[in-house]
Amino acid sequence: MNYIEIELQFEEVQPWQEISTALLAQLDFESFENTDKGIKAYIQKDLYSDLNTVQTYLLENINVVFQISEKEIKERNWNAEWESNFDPIYIDDKIEIIAPFHEAKNLEHTIIINPQMSFGTGHHETTRLISKFLLHEDLNAAKVLDMGTGTGVLAVLAEQLNAEEILAVDIEEWAFNNAKENLYLNGCSRIRVLKGDIDVVCEGDFDSIIANINKNVLLNHLPTYSKLIKPGGTLFLSGFFHSDTNELVTNAENVGFKFVKEQTENDWSALRFEKQ
Repeated sequence: MNYIEIELQFEEVQPWQEISTALLAQLDFESFENTDKGIKAYIQKDLYSDLNTVQTYLLENINVVFQISEKEIKERNWNAEWESNFDPIYIDDKIEIIAPFHEAKNLEHTIIINPQMSFGTGHHETTRLISKFLLHEDLNAAKVLDMGTGTGVLAVLAEQLNAEEILAVDIEEWAFNNAKENLYLNGCSRIRVLKGDIDVVCEGDFDSIIANINKNVLLNHLPTYSKLIKPGGTLFLSGFFHSDTNELVTNAENVGFKFVKEQTENDWSALRFEKQ
């Protein structure tokens, strides 16, 4: 099957490299390659519309000048492509996120993933920030909701931290399937995966909620998170910039959460709250 390659180039690569990856994933682009000036994104030819449609969509969602080009790519060995570009991730010398073909260092937490795209593998700052929060959280016997689970890496970490029951939810078909595959690779037995938005969560009494999504979705979800979590429960938010922190803190406090701590990396932010 042939693919279309879209190449984006920015004057300042970050944060637009990561943002455009997430946006193009919503248009059925399924594989991404970071470059020195931006990204290359790949989509099956029969799922592709046209360059103008992609460009217009990006212009509606990012406020930055970019160059865009397209070309058709003949059938390639995509497994070999991502294997050659996917490096292990190490977090605080306690977590290693590796692919099946990597050799484990046997840190406290070894997470194996078979990634379908870069977001959610641990390469992104927001995944690392949430992981650092969870390392210091008591999840023993906890009931956890992981919204926007992506590859499922944070849900896997929650199980390794002895959470009793984890519900992992994502609206994307690729994430739903990839998360299930990664749960199998890690021998997980206490994680359920659902495809959909927050409305598919028909239970409550969560001890912790993890939500690594974009700011607008988080703002819409906050009232529901407040209903789903126990008093004293912990809420972890990420997927946004430090400049958005005040807005999210204000909205979270308006629905019964107390702001506790912020962690940042390269202008990205993660927040910890407690339910009052």
